[in-house]
Amino acid sequence: MKQKAVIFEWFFRIISKTFSIGKTSRRIVLVSIDIIFLFICNLLSLNLTNNSSLNFNLFEYFWLVLFSIIIGIIIFTLTGQYKSITSYSGSKFYYLIILRNALYLIILSALKYLSKIDFPSQSYLFIYWFLICLTLAGFRLIFRDLRLLFFNIQISKKPRIAIYGAGAAGLQLANSLRYSSKYNLINFIDDNTYLSGRNSNGTPIFTFDEFNNQNINVDKILLAIPSMTKKRRKEIIDSIHRKGYAIYEVPTIDDITSGRLSIDSVKAISIEDLLGRQRSLPKSDILLPYIKNSSVCVTGAGGSIGAELARQLIELSPRKLILIDHSELNIYNIEKELKSNYQNKKIEIVAKLASVTDQKLINRIFIKEGVNLIFHAAAYKHVPIVEANPLIGIKNNVCSTFVVCSAAIACKANNVVLISSDKAVRPTNIMGATKRLSELIIQAFSEETNLQNSTDKNKNKTIFSMVRFGNVLNSSGSVVPLFRDQIKKGGPITITHRNIVRYFMTIDEAADLVLQSIVMAKGGEIFLLDMGKPISILKLAKQMIKNSGHTIQDTVNPKGDIKIKFTGLRPGEKLYEELLINSKSLKTDHPLIYKAVENALPAKELFKEYIALEKALEEKDEDSSLEILQRLVPEWSTDGNNIENN
Repeated sequence: MKQKAVIFEWFFRIISKTFSIGKTSRRIVLVSIDIIFLFICNLLSLNLTNNSSLNFNLFEYFWLVLFSIIIGIIIFTLTGQYKSITSYSGSKFYYLIILRNALYLIILSALKYLSKIDFPSQSYLFIYWFLICLTLAGFRLIFRDLRLLFFNIQISKKPRIAIYGAGAAGLQLANSLRYSSKYNLINFIDDNTYLSGRNSNGTPIFTFDEFNNQNINVDKILLAIPSMTKKRRKEIIDSIHRKGYAIYEVPTIDDITSGRLSIDSVKAISIEDLLGRQRSLPKSDILLPYIKNSSVCVTGAGGSIGAELARQLIELSPRKLILIDHSELNIYNIEKELKSNYQNKKIEIVAKLASVTDQKLINRIFIKEGVNLIFHAAAYKHVPIVEANPLIGIKNNVCSTFVVCSAAIACKANNVVLISSDKAVRPTNIMGATKRLSELIIQAFSEETNLQNSTDKNKNKTIFSMVRFGNVLNSSGSVVPLFRDQIKKGGPITITHRNIVRYFMTIDEAADLVLQSIVMAKGGEIFLLDMGKPISILKLAKQMIKNSGHTIQDTVNPKGDIKIKFTGLRPGEKLYEELLINSKSLKTDHPLIYKAVENALPAKELFKEYIALEKALEEKDEDSSLEILQRLVPEWSTDGNNIENN
């Protein structure tokens, strides 16, 4: 059997090389073959129209045969028969051969009346047309399929794949792969039971259950159902991963039609699909009156959330966009990106390299630029780093919030929105406590402005609010880029605890919901974003390993590619993040935005304590600073490592 396979491969290789020739040589070969076929078809047609007798005088029809061959080759050449790529021909190509042959016979028949050449009978033309259609099209069809068979032999050692989806996208992908040597297509998978047991070009179609029961050996599954819902997509991805298969997806129709990607340019399933997070639809029409022609400032504009806020804000046509960050590289990158991508928009982009803890500088910037809206995203967010550097963590997170609020009142801004964190809920670390204290500062300033507004109706009121949410995918502090980097290096993937879970949301969705919250802000609200269900970090790591085409190294599979290593909870780290939305949360006009019902400190009491905290920070008194932080955030617990209590 092995010897026969080698002979077949040798045979098809000769055929392939025979026709893999230059443009001119190829045409000479094809024209020569067509001349032979036209000659044979002429002989057969003459024979059949002479009562099936082979005794007719060929010399009597010599000029007819020669004339028809010459006319045929001229017509075929002028109508482009030798320009088509036979190896990739479809049904249209063969229909054109039939039409071209019909045109050829019409012209041949017309020329009969202009010459002295006689046809044996009227049936000669029909029989001749039928035979040349059969031979010319049949030869090209056989040649095409021989080439395909040769390709199939070539790809037998390539990755074995199944295509999930036997609809238009799946069949288009399969047709593309037939002429590619990238993959060896084994079968289709489709949810439609009507298609079960059938095949497409010889490739069988199964339901997913049937596919599993067959124990078919494939290396990858390509997902080719662009019209499915995100919920169904997540279910399919989970089912495939549970069976241990690597899963990839084909480009979208937009990618294909725009020419950015071809149908067979498969890519790994996005992390958003792995988590199954439903995307909220932005409501630009509601936001436009608040943003358009305003002077908007984003602090921490070089960070993940700050940069995305800037991108979405510029789409809403503000008059001016002020970007503040203390990292030179970050502020350079976001300014360069915005000016490059939105150079057609007449929006003034002002980049400021500054610390948001500098009261005089921030006051000057806000007043000079006439700031109307402030989105305060500047903060240190890495729990272990802030835990090890409490003074700078408190100063950066807490003092910056106080500075921004004071400067907003000084420049008579309309809105201030604080970007908070789920770690502010019953915090177990210093970072979480600083975010909770920042929320209290926002509430205190809101109380003060409400009191002043009640005594002076003409006084401009600055609306202070905050938005609290969990982890965002692919942000600098997210586990996603960390895991991706660890997988790239061959592992191990490090996880602090096998039972740790987190909430996740995409960066663009989080930024969009933050912007939409300003429409509902009246003053002092803590808006909560619906983060969906918490995600197991261990499950996420396993999915990312499988999705990268690797296997997990464990006791079941000791020869796997990537090992998962548990390192233990870090100082101040929670096993479970608190639920953001509970029975006390109030619904808003937006289905994914809620309002928290929480206690606040009286403004006078908080401001008095803040002055003491500022003095302790100035004197670099860590003990006093932490003591004041504990008094202001009494729910702050240092038992974060006690996993039984989280």
